[in-house]
Amino acid sequence: MTALALTSLTFDACHLHRRIRMHPKSIVDLEGAKMRGINFAIAMGMALLIPMLITYGVNLLHPPPDHEDYQSVGLPGPGPVSEEEAARREELSKKDRDNFNAARMEYEQLFFYVALPVGLALVVGGVFVGVSSISNGMVFGGVFTLIMGYYSNWNQLSDGIKFVSLLIALALFVFAAYRTYSRSQTGGG
Repeated sequence: MTALALTSLTFDACHLHRRIRMHPKSIVDLEGAKMRGINFAIAMGMALLIPMLITYGVNLLHPPPDHEDYQSVGLPGPGPVSEEEAARREELSKKDRDNFNAARMEYEQLFFYVALPVGLALVVGGVFVGVSSISNGMVFGGVFTLIMGYYSNWNQLSDGIKFVSLLIALALFVFAAYRTYSRSQTGGG
């Protein structure tokens, strides 16, 4: 490297240092970037923890069915099994499967009816919170909770319930977007 190139690099580095010192926001806003990163981490942490909290809350109040609780047929012992015994075991096994599926569908329906209003309340409530990381965490947590609620029970929901619940969710999302936009235009509040 030539002396001229070194001098040019030194001059550029000094000039850049003076510009950062004189105008820190015009070039690099490290403190702002750090705060945005922290706010994002808090929001994402909340967004992931909220659906887990809802899931375990529902599980605590109404545990999901355990497949082992619905097995009345044990393994056959050594030796051949008669046709009547095999038919009886198959009938009991089918009954166990049907009972388990009914209990699983009941649990999934309960989860949906808890996740839907809680998720919507989080989305709408998040719009009114003044701290951006908490607000964003509540909104994303509400969205993830809604997704989990719909995912858990989508096949069992009637078209009418799907339509009405999605219409309500969409209306509340439009309200949340409008409220957020209004606040940004008026400078808060």
